[in-house]
Amino acid sequence: MTDMQQTTPSVSIGMPVYNGAGFSRQALDSILAQTYPHFELIISDNASTDDTAEICQEYASRDSRIRYVRQEKNIGAACNFRYVLDAATHDRFIWAAADDWWDQDRLEHLVQALTPENAAVVGTIRRYVDGVPYAEYVPVTFEKGAWWRYLMREEARCEKVYYANGLLPAATPLAIMLGVFAWGASGGWQVLAVALTAGAAIESGLLLIALARMGLLAWTADFKTAAPILSASLGLLPGTFVMAFGPLIEQAIAAGLGEGSNAALTYGYKLPAAVQSILVTAIGITALPYFSAQIGQGRHAYSLHSLNKLTLALLTGGALLALPLGLFSAEIAALLYQRGAFDASATARVVPIQLAYFIQIPFALVTMLGIKAVAALRRNGLLSLYTALGVLLQALLAYALATRHGLPGIAWAAVIVSALMTITTYLTTRGTLRRLSP
Repeated sequence: MTDMQQTTPSVSIGMPVYNGAGFSRQALDSILAQTYPHFELIISDNASTDDTAEICQEYASRDSRIRYVRQEKNIGAACNFRYVLDAATHDRFIWAAADDWWDQDRLEHLVQALTPENAAVVGTIRRYVDGVPYAEYVPVTFEKGAWWRYLMREEARCEKVYYANGLLPAATPLAIMLGVFAWGASGGWQVLAVALTAGAAIESGLLLIALARMGLLAWTADFKTAAPILSASLGLLPGTFVMAFGPLIEQAIAAGLGEGSNAALTYGYKLPAAVQSILVTAIGITALPYFSAQIGQGRHAYSLHSLNKLTLALLTGGALLALPLGLFSAEIAALLYQRGAFDASATARVVPIQLAYFIQIPFALVTMLGIKAVAALRRNGLLSLYTALGVLLQALLAYALATRHGLPGIAWAAVIVSALMTITTYLTTRGTLRRLSP
Protein backbone atom coordinates (compact mmCIF):
# COMPACT_ATOMS: atom_id res chain seq x y z
CA MET A 1 0.00 0.00 0.00
CA THR A 2 1.44 3.37 -1.04
CA ASP A 3 1.24 6.68 0.77
CA MET A 4 -1.48 7.82 -1.60
CA GLN A 5 -3.77 5.15 -0.13
CA GLN A 6 -3.05 5.79 3.50
CA THR A 7 -5.41 7.91 5.59
CA THR A 8 -2.47 9.51 7.39
CA PRO A 9 0.18 9.78 4.67
CA SER A 10 3.75 10.50 5.59
CA VAL A 11 5.77 13.33 4.11
CA SER A 12 9.47 13.62 3.38
CA ILE A 13 10.95 17.02 4.20
CA GLY A 14 14.31 17.79 2.61
CA MET A 15 16.50 20.47 4.17
CA PRO A 16 19.74 21.28 2.30
CA VAL A 17 21.98 23.48 4.46
CA TYR A 18 25.35 25.16 4.32
CA ASN A 19 26.76 27.22 7.20
CA GLY A 20 23.36 27.53 8.82
CA ALA A 21 24.47 27.73 12.44
CA GLY A 22 23.09 31.23 12.81
CA PHE A 23 19.49 30.37 11.90
CA SER A 24 18.95 26.60 11.60
CA ARG A 25 17.75 26.11 15.21
CA GLN A 26 14.69 28.26 14.62
CA ALA A 27 13.95 26.46 11.36
CA LEU A 28 14.28 23.02 12.98
CA ASP A 29 12.14 24.02 15.96
CA SER A 30 9.37 25.21 13.65
CA ILE A 31 9.39 21.91 11.72
CA LEU A 32 9.37 19.75 14.83
CA ALA A 33 6.46 21.81 16.21
CA GLN A 34 4.19 20.98 13.23
CA THR A 35 0.66 19.91 14.11
CA TYR A 36 1.01 17.18 11.47
CA PRO A 37 3.53 14.72 12.96
CA HIS A 38 3.80 12.12 10.18
CA PHE A 39 7.01 13.14 8.45
CA GLU A 40 10.69 12.44 8.08
CA LEU A 41 13.22 15.26 7.94
CA ILE A 42 16.31 14.70 5.79
CA ILE A 43 19.12 17.19 6.41
CA SER A 44 22.02 17.33 3.96
CA ASP A 45 24.91 19.38 5.34
CA ASN A 46 26.95 20.62 2.38
CA ALA A 47 30.32 20.42 4.21
CA SER A 48 29.58 23.41 6.46
CA THR A 49 32.52 25.09 8.13
CA ASP A 50 30.61 26.48 11.14
CA ASP A 51 28.66 24.73 13.95
CA THR A 52 25.91 23.44 11.64
CA ALA A 53 26.98 19.79 12.10
CA GLU A 54 26.83 19.96 15.91
CA ILE A 55 23.40 21.62 15.86
CA CYS A 56 21.89 19.12 13.41
CA GLN A 57 23.38 16.13 15.24
CA GLU A 58 21.94 17.44 18.50
CA TYR A 59 18.44 17.63 16.99
CA ALA A 60 18.80 14.23 15.28
CA SER A 61 19.69 12.62 18.61
CA ARG A 62 16.50 14.03 20.15
CA ASP A 63 14.02 13.14 17.40
CA SER A 64 14.06 9.89 15.43
CA ARG A 65 12.26 11.52 12.49
CA ILE A 66 15.43 13.45 11.63
CA ARG A 67 18.01 11.88 9.34
CA TYR A 68 21.25 13.91 9.17
CA VAL A 69 23.85 13.44 6.44
CA ARG A 70 27.06 15.43 6.14
CA GLN A 71 28.66 15.63 2.69
CA GLU A 72 32.41 15.00 2.65
CA LYS A 73 32.94 17.97 0.34
CA ASN A 74 30.80 20.81 -0.95
CA ILE A 75 28.75 19.39 -3.82
CA GLY A 76 27.11 22.67 -4.81
CA ALA A 77 23.67 24.03 -3.97
CA ALA A 78 21.77 22.35 -6.84
CA CYS A 79 23.21 18.90 -6.08
CA ASN A 80 22.50 19.36 -2.39
CA PHE A 81 18.85 20.09 -3.14
CA ARG A 82 18.70 17.05 -5.39
CA TYR A 83 20.36 14.87 -2.75
CA VAL A 84 17.58 15.35 -0.18
CA LEU A 85 14.98 14.69 -2.88
CA ASP A 86 16.64 11.42 -3.90
CA ALA A 87 16.92 10.37 -0.24
CA ALA A 88 13.18 10.77 0.37
CA THR A 89 11.28 7.58 1.20
CA HIS A 90 7.68 8.84 0.95
CA ASP A 91 5.48 9.79 -1.99
CA ARG A 92 4.99 13.32 -0.74
CA PHE A 93 7.98 15.64 -0.61
CA ILE A 94 8.67 19.22 0.33
CA TRP A 95 11.86 21.24 0.58
CA ALA A 96 12.55 23.28 3.69
CA ALA A 97 14.96 26.22 3.82
CA ALA A 98 17.38 26.22 6.73
CA ASP A 99 16.87 29.95 7.25
CA ASP A 100 13.06 30.01 7.29
CA TRP A 101 10.52 29.00 9.88
CA TRP A 102 7.10 27.44 9.30
CA ASP A 103 3.73 28.18 10.85
CA GLN A 104 2.72 25.23 13.02
CA ASP A 105 -0.10 24.11 10.70
CA ARG A 106 1.73 24.53 7.38
CA LEU A 107 2.33 20.85 6.75
CA GLU A 108 -1.21 19.99 7.80
CA HIS A 109 -2.64 22.47 5.27
CA LEU A 110 -0.47 21.11 2.50
CA VAL A 111 -1.39 17.48 3.20
CA GLN A 112 -5.11 18.34 3.32
CA ALA A 113 -4.85 20.13 -0.01
CA LEU A 114 -3.13 17.13 -1.58
CA THR A 115 -5.74 14.67 -2.88
CA PRO A 116 -5.25 11.45 -4.87
CA GLU A 117 -6.17 13.41 -8.01
CA ASN A 118 -3.30 15.81 -7.57
CA ALA A 119 0.38 15.16 -7.84
CA ALA A 120 1.86 18.11 -6.01
CA VAL A 121 0.98 21.18 -4.03
CA VAL A 122 3.06 24.30 -3.82
CA GLY A 123 2.11 26.71 -1.07
CA THR A 124 3.16 29.43 1.30
CA ILE A 125 1.71 30.50 4.62
CA ARG A 126 0.51 34.00 5.32
CA ARG A 127 3.25 36.15 6.83
CA TYR A 128 3.12 39.66 8.20
CA VAL A 129 5.67 42.40 7.69
CA ASP A 130 5.00 45.51 9.79
CA GLY A 131 1.47 44.26 10.35
CA VAL A 132 0.72 43.87 6.65
CA PRO A 133 0.18 40.41 5.06
CA TYR A 134 3.11 39.67 2.78
CA ALA A 135 2.19 36.25 1.44
CA GLU A 136 -0.57 33.73 1.91
CA TYR A 137 -1.18 30.02 1.51
CA VAL A 138 -2.08 29.29 -2.10
CA PRO A 139 -2.37 25.68 -3.31
CA VAL A 140 -1.28 25.04 -6.90
CA THR A 141 -2.10 21.57 -8.18
CA PHE A 142 -0.58 19.61 -11.05
CA GLU A 143 -2.12 16.86 -13.10
CA LYS A 144 -1.39 13.41 -11.68
CA GLY A 145 2.02 12.18 -12.72
CA ALA A 146 3.21 15.63 -13.82
CA TRP A 147 5.39 16.35 -10.80
CA TRP A 148 8.47 14.59 -12.17
CA ARG A 149 8.04 16.21 -15.58
CA TYR A 150 7.81 19.56 -13.85
CA LEU A 151 10.98 18.82 -11.92
CA MET A 152 12.87 17.78 -15.05
CA ARG A 153 11.68 20.91 -16.84
CA GLU A 154 12.98 23.06 -14.01
CA GLU A 155 16.34 21.30 -14.18
CA ALA A 156 16.49 21.85 -17.94
CA ARG A 157 15.59 25.46 -17.38
CA CYS A 158 18.40 25.92 -14.89
CA GLU A 159 20.88 24.46 -17.36
CA LYS A 160 19.69 26.06 -20.60
CA VAL A 161 17.90 29.34 -20.04
CA TYR A 162 21.07 31.18 -19.09
CA TYR A 163 22.75 30.04 -22.28
CA ALA A 164 19.80 31.16 -24.35
CA ASN A 165 19.61 34.53 -22.60
CA GLY A 166 23.34 35.00 -23.04
CA LEU A 167 23.71 33.86 -26.65
CA LEU A 168 20.52 35.05 -28.33
CA PRO A 169 21.34 38.78 -28.06
CA ALA A 170 24.27 38.05 -30.38
CA ALA A 171 21.77 37.66 -33.25
CA THR A 172 21.40 41.42 -33.70
CA PRO A 173 25.11 42.37 -33.96
CA LEU A 174 25.71 39.31 -36.17
CA ALA A 175 22.95 40.42 -38.53
CA ILE A 176 24.45 43.91 -38.68
CA MET A 177 27.94 42.55 -39.43
CA LEU A 178 26.59 40.27 -42.14
CA GLY A 179 24.62 43.14 -43.68
CA VAL A 180 27.64 45.44 -43.73
CA PHE A 181 29.83 42.65 -45.11
CA ALA A 182 27.35 41.83 -47.89
CA TRP A 183 26.50 45.39 -49.01
CA GLY A 184 29.42 47.40 -47.66
CA ALA A 185 29.25 51.17 -47.65
CA SER A 186 27.00 51.22 -50.74
CA GLY A 187 23.98 50.26 -48.67
CA GLY A 188 24.14 53.32 -46.41
CA TRP A 189 22.01 53.65 -43.31
CA GLN A 190 19.28 51.50 -44.85
CA VAL A 191 21.46 48.39 -44.46
CA LEU A 192 21.94 49.11 -40.76
CA ALA A 193 18.22 49.68 -40.26
CA VAL A 194 17.20 46.48 -42.05
CA ALA A 195 19.91 44.43 -40.30
CA LEU A 196 18.91 45.80 -36.90
CA THR A 197 15.26 44.92 -37.51
CA ALA A 198 16.14 41.47 -38.86
CA GLY A 199 18.45 40.75 -35.94
CA ALA A 200 15.80 41.73 -33.39
CA ALA A 201 13.21 39.56 -35.19
CA ILE A 202 15.56 36.55 -35.29
CA GLU A 203 16.44 36.99 -31.63
CA SER A 204 12.75 37.17 -30.63
CA GLY A 205 11.82 34.17 -32.77
CA LEU A 206 14.63 31.99 -31.40
CA LEU A 207 13.72 32.95 -27.84
CA LEU A 208 10.08 31.97 -28.40
CA ILE A 209 11.16 28.64 -29.92
CA ALA A 210 13.49 27.96 -26.97
CA LEU A 211 10.74 28.75 -24.45
CA ALA A 212 8.22 26.60 -26.32
CA ARG A 213 10.61 23.61 -26.48
CA MET A 214 11.16 23.87 -22.72
CA GLY A 215 7.43 23.96 -22.10
CA LEU A 216 7.68 27.45 -20.61
CA LEU A 217 5.47 29.15 -23.20
CA ALA A 218 1.70 28.98 -22.91
CA TRP A 219 -1.02 30.94 -24.65
CA THR A 220 -4.04 32.11 -22.69
CA ALA A 221 -7.01 34.40 -23.27
CA ASP A 222 -6.78 35.63 -19.69
CA PHE A 223 -4.93 38.92 -20.06
CA LYS A 224 -5.04 39.46 -16.30
CA THR A 225 -2.00 37.20 -16.05
CA ALA A 226 0.01 39.84 -17.90
CA ALA A 227 -0.98 42.59 -15.46
CA PRO A 228 1.97 42.10 -13.07
CA ILE A 229 4.45 42.20 -15.98
CA LEU A 230 2.87 45.31 -17.47
CA SER A 231 2.78 46.98 -14.07
CA ALA A 232 6.45 46.22 -13.43
CA SER A 233 7.41 47.43 -16.92
CA LEU A 234 5.51 50.70 -16.49
CA GLY A 235 7.32 51.24 -13.21
CA LEU A 236 10.67 51.04 -15.01
CA LEU A 237 9.60 53.11 -18.02
CA PRO A 238 10.35 56.64 -16.69
CA GLY A 239 13.86 55.71 -15.57
CA THR A 240 14.56 53.87 -18.83
CA PHE A 241 13.32 56.85 -20.84
CA VAL A 242 15.56 59.28 -18.94
CA MET A 243 18.55 56.89 -19.11
CA ALA A 244 18.38 56.93 -22.91
CA PHE A 245 19.38 60.61 -22.84
CA GLY A 246 22.53 59.98 -20.76
CA PRO A 247 24.93 59.32 -23.68
CA LEU A 248 23.42 62.21 -25.65
CA ILE A 249 24.09 64.58 -22.76
CA GLU A 250 27.69 63.39 -22.47
CA GLN A 251 28.24 63.85 -26.21
CA ALA A 252 26.73 67.32 -26.07
CA ILE A 253 29.07 68.33 -23.22
CA ALA A 254 32.07 66.82 -25.04
CA ALA A 255 31.16 68.70 -28.22
CA GLY A 256 31.77 71.98 -26.39
CA LEU A 257 35.34 71.01 -25.49
CA GLY A 258 36.84 71.40 -28.92
CA GLU A 259 37.48 69.45 -32.10
CA GLY A 260 37.95 65.71 -31.72
CA SER A 261 36.54 65.62 -28.18
CA ASN A 262 33.62 63.33 -29.04
CA ALA A 263 35.96 60.95 -30.86
CA ALA A 264 38.37 60.88 -27.90
CA LEU A 265 35.51 60.20 -25.47
CA THR A 266 34.25 57.37 -27.70
CA TYR A 267 37.69 55.76 -28.03
CA GLY A 268 38.27 56.04 -24.28
CA TYR A 269 35.01 54.25 -23.58
CA LYS A 270 35.31 51.49 -26.20
CA LEU A 271 37.33 48.81 -24.38
CA PRO A 272 35.95 49.46 -20.86
CA ALA A 273 32.45 49.33 -22.34
CA ALA A 274 33.17 45.98 -24.00
CA VAL A 275 34.48 44.49 -20.75
CA GLN A 276 31.59 45.93 -18.73
CA SER A 277 29.03 44.77 -21.27
CA ILE A 278 30.12 41.13 -21.09
CA LEU A 279 30.33 40.99 -17.30
CA VAL A 280 27.26 43.12 -16.56
CA THR A 281 25.14 41.11 -19.00
CA ALA A 282 26.21 37.85 -17.34
CA ILE A 283 25.34 39.22 -13.90
CA GLY A 284 22.03 40.61 -15.08
CA ILE A 285 21.00 37.32 -16.68
CA THR A 286 21.73 35.26 -13.57
CA ALA A 287 21.03 37.65 -10.69
CA LEU A 288 17.36 38.42 -11.36
CA PRO A 289 16.10 34.80 -11.62
CA TYR A 290 18.30 33.82 -8.65
CA PHE A 291 17.00 36.52 -6.31
CA SER A 292 13.44 36.16 -7.65
CA ALA A 293 13.50 32.43 -6.83
CA GLN A 294 14.95 32.96 -3.35
CA ILE A 295 12.61 35.83 -2.47
CA GLY A 296 9.62 34.00 -3.96
CA GLN A 297 10.33 31.11 -1.58
CA GLY A 298 10.53 33.51 1.35
CA ARG A 299 14.26 32.91 1.84
CA HIS A 300 14.99 36.51 2.71
CA ALA A 301 17.76 35.83 5.23
CA TYR A 302 19.54 33.62 2.72
CA SER A 303 19.06 36.27 0.01
CA LEU A 304 20.64 38.85 2.31
CA HIS A 305 23.54 36.49 2.97
CA SER A 306 23.98 35.97 -0.80
CA LEU A 307 23.77 39.71 -1.47
CA ASN A 308 26.59 40.44 0.98
CA LYS A 309 28.84 37.67 -0.37
CA LEU A 310 28.21 38.53 -4.02
CA THR A 311 28.74 42.25 -3.42
CA LEU A 312 32.10 41.62 -1.80
CA ALA A 313 33.09 39.12 -4.50
CA LEU A 314 32.16 41.45 -7.36
CA LEU A 315 33.88 44.46 -5.81
CA THR A 316 37.02 42.43 -5.20
CA GLY A 317 36.99 40.68 -8.58
CA GLY A 318 36.15 43.89 -10.43
CA ALA A 319 38.98 45.74 -8.68
CA LEU A 320 41.46 42.97 -9.49
CA LEU A 321 40.40 43.16 -13.13
CA ALA A 322 40.45 46.96 -13.28
CA LEU A 323 43.87 47.26 -11.62
CA PRO A 324 46.06 45.79 -14.44
CA LEU A 325 43.86 47.40 -17.10
CA GLY A 326 44.34 50.77 -15.45
CA LEU A 327 48.06 50.32 -14.93
CA PHE A 328 48.61 49.46 -18.58
CA SER A 329 45.98 51.81 -20.00
CA ALA A 330 48.53 53.73 -22.05
CA GLU A 331 50.02 50.58 -23.59
CA ILE A 332 46.56 49.17 -24.33
CA ALA A 333 45.42 52.38 -26.04
CA ALA A 334 48.59 52.56 -28.12
CA LEU A 335 48.31 48.90 -29.16
CA LEU A 336 44.64 49.13 -30.13
CA TYR A 337 44.37 52.57 -31.72
CA GLN A 338 47.74 54.19 -32.47
CA ARG A 339 48.11 53.95 -36.22
CA GLY A 340 47.66 56.32 -39.14
CA ALA A 341 46.12 59.63 -38.07
CA PHE A 342 45.75 58.34 -34.52
CA ASP A 343 49.17 59.46 -33.26
CA ALA A 344 50.82 59.60 -29.84
CA SER A 345 49.07 62.85 -28.93
CA ALA A 346 45.68 61.25 -29.61
CA THR A 347 46.66 58.28 -27.45
CA ALA A 348 47.67 60.61 -24.62
CA ARG A 349 44.26 62.26 -24.85
CA VAL A 350 42.38 58.95 -24.72
CA VAL A 351 44.36 57.30 -21.87
CA PRO A 352 42.98 59.29 -18.88
CA ILE A 353 39.43 58.81 -20.15
CA GLN A 354 39.97 55.08 -20.58
CA LEU A 355 41.56 54.87 -17.11
CA ALA A 356 38.50 56.41 -15.45
CA TYR A 357 36.14 54.03 -17.22
CA PHE A 358 38.30 51.06 -16.18
CA ILE A 359 37.96 52.18 -12.57
CA GLN A 360 34.18 52.18 -13.06
CA ILE A 361 34.12 48.41 -13.73
CA PRO A 362 33.71 47.09 -10.12
CA PHE A 363 31.01 49.67 -9.39
CA ALA A 364 29.16 48.80 -12.61
CA LEU A 365 29.15 45.10 -11.65
CA VAL A 366 27.79 45.66 -8.15
CA THR A 367 25.29 48.22 -9.42
CA MET A 368 23.86 45.64 -11.83
CA LEU A 369 23.62 43.12 -8.97
CA GLY A 370 21.80 45.70 -6.84
CA ILE A 371 19.45 46.69 -9.66
CA LYS A 372 18.42 43.07 -10.25
CA ALA A 373 17.96 42.46 -6.52
CA VAL A 374 15.76 45.57 -6.21
CA ALA A 375 13.78 44.41 -9.25
CA ALA A 376 13.31 40.96 -7.67
CA LEU A 377 11.81 42.73 -4.65
CA ARG A 378 9.37 44.45 -7.03
CA ARG A 379 10.58 47.92 -6.13
CA ASN A 380 10.54 48.97 -9.78
CA GLY A 381 9.18 52.44 -9.12
CA LEU A 382 12.01 53.14 -6.71
CA LEU A 383 14.50 51.70 -9.19
CA SER A 384 13.16 54.01 -11.88
CA LEU A 385 13.56 56.98 -9.52
CA TYR A 386 17.16 56.02 -8.74
CA THR A 387 17.95 55.74 -12.46
CA ALA A 388 16.42 59.09 -13.32
CA LEU A 389 18.19 60.85 -10.45
CA GLY A 390 21.44 59.12 -11.41
CA VAL A 391 21.26 60.38 -15.00
CA LEU A 392 20.45 63.90 -13.82
CA LEU A 393 23.30 63.90 -11.29
CA GLN A 394 25.73 62.50 -13.85
CA ALA A 395 24.81 65.27 -16.31
CA LEU A 396 25.41 67.96 -13.69
CA LEU A 397 28.68 66.38 -12.52
CA ALA A 398 29.89 65.84 -16.10
CA TYR A 399 29.32 69.50 -16.91
CA ALA A 400 31.00 70.71 -13.69
CA LEU A 401 33.99 68.37 -13.93
CA ALA A 402 34.42 68.86 -17.69
CA THR A 403 34.57 72.62 -17.16
CA ARG A 404 37.42 72.15 -14.67
CA HIS A 405 39.20 68.99 -15.89
CA GLY A 406 38.20 68.59 -19.53
CA LEU A 407 37.17 65.28 -21.11
CA PRO A 408 38.33 63.04 -18.22
CA GLY A 409 35.86 64.90 -16.02
CA ILE A 410 32.97 63.41 -18.02
CA ALA A 411 34.31 59.89 -17.40
CA TRP A 412 34.90 60.57 -13.69
CA ALA A 413 31.31 61.78 -13.37
CA ALA A 414 30.20 58.35 -14.58
CA VAL A 415 32.49 56.69 -12.02
CA ILE A 416 31.11 58.77 -9.14
CA VAL A 417 27.48 58.12 -10.08
CA SER A 418 28.18 54.37 -10.48
CA ALA A 419 29.67 54.32 -6.97
CA LEU A 420 26.63 56.15 -5.57
CA MET A 421 24.27 53.76 -7.38
CA THR A 422 26.22 50.84 -5.93
CA ILE A 423 25.75 52.15 -2.40
CA THR A 424 22.10 53.13 -2.94
CA THR A 425 20.91 49.86 -4.48
CA TYR A 426 22.84 47.78 -1.96
CA LEU A 427 21.43 49.67 1.04
CA THR A 428 17.91 49.53 -0.40
CA THR A 429 18.08 45.78 -0.97
CA ARG A 430 19.72 45.10 2.38
CA GLY A 431 17.18 47.20 4.27
CA THR A 432 14.21 45.54 2.56
CA LEU A 433 15.54 42.02 3.07
CA ARG A 434 16.27 42.74 6.73
CA ARG A 435 12.68 43.88 7.24
CA LEU A 436 11.36 40.73 5.58
CA SER A 437 13.75 38.34 7.35
CA PRO A 438 12.66 36.56 10.55
